[in-house]
Amino acid sequence: MNKLLTIYNICGLGNKPSIQTYINNIESILQQNINQNVALSACMVDDNVKKTLYNYFGNKISYNFIDEILTVNITYNHTALCCIKEFGLPQGFVYIDSGVTFIKKDDLNRVWQQFILAPSCGMITTKATSDN
Repeated sequence: MNKLLTIYNICGLGNKPSIQTYINNIESILQQNINQNVALSACMVDDNVKKTLYNYFGNKISYNFIDEILTVNITYNHTALCCIKEFGLPQGFVYIDSGVTFIKKDDLNRVWQQFILAPSCGMITTKATSDN
């Protein structure tokens, strides 16, 4: 069983980061020293974004491209359900916003350890270094 299912969420509506930002952020997730499956939940992104990310990451991550306007709750949950069918039930789920980049390779593991130490908690959140 994989420890975590990490879902990186992007949205093609409104202000959006560059494709290179998405690549850098996903790379920072893949470099984390934790047992995880990584999935991209992408709502309303254009074909160039889809193609570029797929060509860059290939089968290193899973993809869920959603071509209708839905809330992040729905797209995240749909991606999670698709991944459960593919990988089985993980020990935990992680939501990563498109603006998040991990700095240290143990950042995600440190968050996971805090979660394990609080078995009565169903969710843990962390504070970003900066938030626009």
